[in-house]
Amino acid sequence: MPGARGKVGRVIKAFAGRCYAALLPGWARPDHPALRYTIQRDSRQRSRTASWLVRAISVGVLAALLVVSFQAANGGAPIAVPDEEGTALFRVLYFPLLTLQLFAMMAAMVMTSHTVSMERARGTWEPVKITSHGAEVTIRARWAAVFYRMRWLLLVMMLPRVVLIGQMVADLADYQGHHLDLYITGISPEVSAGEASLLLAALMTAALLLPLVIVGLNAAAGLLISTLFCGPRTIQAVRLMILLLEVGLSLAALGAGRLTLDRSHLWGSSGQLGLDGDWYCLLYMGTLGDLCLRFLDLRTYFQVWVDIKNGVLLGAAILAVMALLALLTHGMLALTVRLAGRPSRE
Repeated sequence: MPGARGKVGRVIKAFAGRCYAALLPGWARPDHPALRYTIQRDSRQRSRTASWLVRAISVGVLAALLVVSFQAANGGAPIAVPDEEGTALFRVLYFPLLTLQLFAMMAAMVMTSHTVSMERARGTWEPVKITSHGAEVTIRARWAAVFYRMRWLLLVMMLPRVVLIGQMVADLADYQGHHLDLYITGISPEVSAGEASLLLAALMTAALLLPLVIVGLNAAAGLLISTLFCGPRTIQAVRLMILLLEVGLSLAALGAGRLTLDRSHLWGSSGQLGLDGDWYCLLYMGTLGDLCLRFLDLRTYFQVWVDIKNGVLLGAAILAVMALLALLTHGMLALTVRLAGRPSRE
């Protein structure tokens, strides 16, 4: 029996290794020496007691968020989402997921913004820089390590999204399989059922990947801060300003999107009554606000198709913006590597 378990474990490990090889570049795989060293050093910096304390606090905070959200939804006043919108599960999950996303976004930047200053304090930065591709390997390893350090938080954020997307797919079977056909009748622009299915799939893809892209973008921004500025106080001040700006933009996006959705629901429509800026408000909310969470309720998203001109194109537009943010992340990492590899002025 133990031998069989060992074989199963080796098979799973080999399969996971092939997946990593196919999906991730070499420097982002956990078996890469630089990344493995970064992860191990981070784990050694915290005692076992501190690690368990952080886990216990995290579980407690998550449980508290769920309890508060459940009580609010059960009382007919769900937090940050209308009572008539979505299933009971959606109304309970919305606020905790929104909070976790905001925390993950900030934590990613905090984790990386002191990378270069910490290496300089240890006296290891100059030796790293003079080795072949040393600065590049260190910067990229620190960026990838963010995802491994936050893996449980990311898992908690992603699993409910998978469940909500699964619910959307199941709801498509309503009305004897004609659910989609009912909502594309008379919308602007006109699309076929096949095209509508692809556009809906684009929204689902963006909703699943956008949190990861935003975390990666913030981690890259933190690394860029660490190379552009010296001194912990300066770094903290710059980081605080950027985070406050980002939180402000997110809250503004949420407010603009909610006002647009509430107005469209009140007015009802034929795809022509939305104001000119409504589509952009919803794009703003989907990309920088709740990262498509409101659109993971199928009825709400289909109503956007009906009420807002070009609403059916929203998923494709969000996916395109997500691709641009991924390219921006790549560019920030490339710039950070170039700046980090410059000779010191000292």
